[in-house]
Amino acid sequence: MDLNLKDKTVLVAAASSGIGRAAAELFLVEGARVSISSHNPEKLAQAVETLHQKTGRRPVSFECDLTKENEIEKWVKESEKTCGPAQILVTNTGGPPVGSWDGLSPEDWQQAHDLVLRSVMKLTRLVAPPMQKSNWGRIILISSVAAKESIPSLASSSTYRAGLLGYAKVLSIDLGKYNITVNTVLPGYTLTDRQKELAEKTAAQTGNTPEEIIKSWEAGIPLGRTARPEEIAAAVVFLASEKASYITGAALPVDGGRISTIV
Repeated sequence: MDLNLKDKTVLVAAASSGIGRAAAELFLVEGARVSISSHNPEKLAQAVETLHQKTGRRPVSFECDLTKENEIEKWVKESEKTCGPAQILVTNTGGPPVGSWDGLSPEDWQQAHDLVLRSVMKLTRLVAPPMQKSNWGRIILISSVAAKESIPSLASSSTYRAGLLGYAKVLSIDLGKYNITVNTVLPGYTLTDRQKELAEKTAAQTGNTPEEIIKSWEAGIPLGRTARPEEIAAAVVFLASEKASYITGAALPVDGGRISTIV
């Protein structure tokens, strides 16, 4: 299936591992020009080499701390110099601080806000004007099932990712007349470093092993397993394609059926 992504300029945030790197890989396979970012220069360099080995194509890469607006602005501007204006934006972040509503400090809440919500606002403000000018664009926000079904131990994530859904809906309404679609992908439990971190922290609190914790999570998933990063990435790339040209303002769970809410 031709997704018409060849030579499209794609920005993928937090793409040194996990879902972000998997999405970058699929865009490269489709022939897109890809710019990736990460706050970790060592992991970023490794990701570039891994992507080059797996696809035969090399993304451009920039170190970028998504909690710092000046670094976001530099990434977008440098990417534009190298690849042209962003036509597709994939926002993605590492996980915010873990904890209950009363276990997180004010600094934790601020960090979570800057990472999950403020970074997306800054990125979209930068990439939307060129998309509007060209009358085409795709914005895909990678969020979490916590946006739809709150997880008490992930209070900051549940709070700000829910806010992200409202922001995405506002964008989809305002940018639709420019042929720009805005959608959110909600991954469930996925085999990433973040999931391993959460499993280890939960295990330390309960006395179980991380493997036992992951098994308990899988027991609540109708498909009976956690996702592979490339399964989330496939939804991202589809939403970026012309095949999804009439989908906007949607929040798509990619969670093996885990979310039990109807809306």
